[in-house]
Amino acid sequence: MNKTTKIFAITAIVAALGTGAVGIGTTFAAQNATESPEKGRSGLISWLAEKFNLETTDVQAIFDEFRDQKQVNFQARYEAFLDQAVLDGELTQEQADSILGKHTEIKNFREGLRGQTPEEIQSAMESEREDLKQWAADNNVPERFLRFGRGPGAGRGPGRGMMHRGFENEDLNDGEIE
Repeated sequence: MNKTTKIFAITAIVAALGTGAVGIGTTFAAQNATESPEKGRSGLISWLAEKFNLETTDVQAIFDEFRDQKQVNFQARYEAFLDQAVLDGELTQEQADSILGKHTEIKNFREGLRGQTPEEIQSAMESEREDLKQWAADNNVPERFLRFGRGPGAGRGPGRGMMHRGFENEDLNDGEIE
């Protein structure tokens, strides 16, 4: 198998596994509580590179491209979701614009949590969640429109997102929050 074919095979595997691949990385991290999710994902990337005799940087690039495309797709669906809410009279355009600004703020906040311990992340996320609820109340924004996704280290199940209650997964992205 030549290098191009191998990279194509890895791309197909990542696409087929979808969020399952990330879930496996999280599982690797969960097996060793001292490792961060990034190390768990790095372990999966190293394993795939070794298994298919590829450079780790090539496999990492595939994962990064996949993640980036998922984020672009989520953003487009989220904006369409808000646009529809404006058309339906559930939000004003000003509220929708404000929500998008808050979305960017929360994304930056979550990026700043990388490298912190799970306990630090949980504490910061709880505080930010309360601040977000207050912001929503102050701006007359129904909480169901504050779907901002998971932060670093968050897993599946209750409590996984900044504001996870009141949302229907299929509203935005086939059950996956990014």
